[in-house]
Order: sequence, then structure tokens, then C-alpha cells
Amino acid sequence: MSETDEMPGTAGTSATAGTSGTAGTSATAGTPGTAGRTPGTIGTSETIGTPQTDGGVRTGAGARLFVALPAVLDAGAPHEGLRRCTEAVLDAERAGADAVVLTGDRVPGALEPTLVLALLAGATSRVGLVADVRACDWEPYHLARELATLDVVSGGRAGVLLRHPADAAGQPVPSAHATARAEEFLRVLTGLWDSFDDDAFVHDPESGVYFRPGSLHRLDHRGPHFQVAGPLNIARPPQGHPVVVTSWAAPAGPAAPYDYRLAPDGAPGHGHGAAVLGIGAREPAGETTERARRLLTEQRPAVLVASFADGPPARPALERLTGEVLPRLRQEQLLARAADGPRGLRERLGLRRPEDRSSRARRA
Repeated sequence: MSETDEMPGTAGTSATAGTSGTAGTSATAGTPGTAGRTPGTIGTSETIGTPQTDGGVRTGAGARLFVALPAVLDAGAPHEGLRRCTEAVLDAERAGADAVVLTGDRVPGALEPTLVLALLAGATSRVGLVADVRACDWEPYHLARELATLDVVSGGRAGVLLRHPADAAGQPVPSAHATARAEEFLRVLTGLWDSFDDDAFVHDPESGVYFRPGSLHRLDHRGPHFQVAGPLNIARPPQGHPVVVTSWAAPAGPAAPYDYRLAPDGAPGHGHGAAVLGIGAREPAGETTERARRLLTEQRPAVLVASFADGPPARPALERLTGEVLPRLRQEQLLARAADGPRGLRERLGLRRPEDRSSRARRA
């Protein structure tokens, strides 16, 4: 599979972008990682997600909070379903959640989460907007472009929970081939966000200069699973890179192209940046609080993802979470307290903004 897009530029110019394809081998491509970021591993002094005190980002101990909601709308009354979805997201924002995670491909009848989140960006102002997607359902160029667009329209609040291909229901144990493909997908995705430097676009009508040619960088990735020339035909996202969470234990290190790793359900959380708390729609608040308390003290995740296991939560279930469970956990300093800090998701989480390619080259 291949694709060619015209680059934005002065009239009469074009460039090849986003050519991608697949192959049948299982090696991992060695594209450059992102300098200056440490993934959210637990138990070190460099843990991402530890409470920040500078810049007014957040104070107090405890994990960050993501609330996962399915992007399900009733086919018979889609506007009513959208209203309920919007209300749930606004409830999570008012309760001080750092982000909402909108699930799509793993929920029957769900819509495409990136498109629904773009609509929700106009109804919200502070909460992060994270799309839950599987790598095998996308080409990296297409997902990079959609998430960069979401980051622009939301004012720097976009993120992605990138699922391993084996995360679908009934899938066997992940194969080495599937894992290698997912890791190559991740590196291509983040590499495409570095197609332009931060100050690339000039938009000067007098000189006719749209962007500075030296600030454009082709990816020219040729791996066993993808061939992507790049560059991405959109400006660098406001966050540099939207926040990335992976569902598998991707290789760690200072150049790892992700921010958090999600611990599998029931697995120990040490060495991972995020853990899932499944919540029953009718579960009493006391039981939810106790399970959350045990998870947070035993696994010590940097991020807690509160997920309603029974599908879209009814309003009472969400109110139990926001009105009873979260205040108790914050009082015990197991969750970071809600704050009015910056609107950008990276700033709220205390994550460093990745440098563009020219800045990294100068620093090296």
C-alpha cells in the first residue's frame, strides 16, 4: 500500500509524503527516537508523572487520573447519544480528570474516537482528549495526521492510547511479528510529528514564503513493515508530540517514543506507567474506593485509568466516581488533587515537550 500527498507550500511546488506499506518479516525498525524524554517507569527518581511543583502545573502526591469512556451513540437517536457522551466528558473535566480516553474499535457499535474527540474539543476547555486505537487498524501516516489535527483544534490536549494488535478480544498471546510491527508503527508515528520544526511556517504574504525549506524534514523510513517517505503535510503539533500511552511493554530508555506504558489487567504495575481500574456500573462507591486504594498502593502507577467495564456509564455511576471515590483518594494523596493548571495535556501531566529535529541537532 502506498500513498502520495502534496505538501503545503508555495504555488507550483509539491513533495511526496506518507508512503507506507507492509512486509512479512518481524524485525524492529531502528528509526530515531525522541530525545529528552524518559518514559513513565516506576520506582526511579526520573519517573514521569511524579507530582510537579514548578510552573503551577500540579501539587501534592498521587497518580494522575484518566477516565475511559466508550464512544457509543444510539443509532436510533445519535444526537441524544452525543449529548450524553458530552455530559460524561464534562463531568470528568469538572471532577479534575487529567484526560478522558475515548474507546472505539473494541466496543460494538462505537464510533471513530478521533473524530468524536475533535467534536468534544469545542465543548471542553482543560481535559485531555485521548483516542484509544489499535495500531493494526491504521496506517501510521493517517493516524499521525488525525492526532496532529486533534492537537491543534483542542489547543494542545491530544493523546493516544496505542493498543497492541493482540489486544482485541479472543486474540492469542502476542507474536514477535505483531510486537515488532507495533513498535515500528510507534516510531514512524512519532517520527512523522517531527516533519517540521516548531517555527517552520512563516505565512508571509509579502515575500511569498509559506514555510522555511530548511525546517522541513523527510522521514525516509524503510523498515520491514512500513515504508514511509514523509514528511507529514501538517505543521508540528502544539505539544510537539501528542501524549502517547502504549498497551505493551515497549522498550524503555531516554529515547523511547512514548510517555507511559499500560500494565495489562491484573498484572503487577511496577515498571509500567499506567494501570487500569475496571469499575462496575452498579458497584458501590466504597468497594470501588477500596479496590482503587489497593491498586494505587501496591502498583504505584503514575497514571490511573478508571474504566467502566459494563459499557457506557449511567449518570449515577459516573457521579459515584466523581463525587465519592475521587475525593477520598485525593484526601489520602493517592490521586493528585485537581488543579486549575495549564490547559495543555503535557503541561498538566508534568511531561517535557519533545524538541524538534533542528533543536536536537544543535544540542547534539
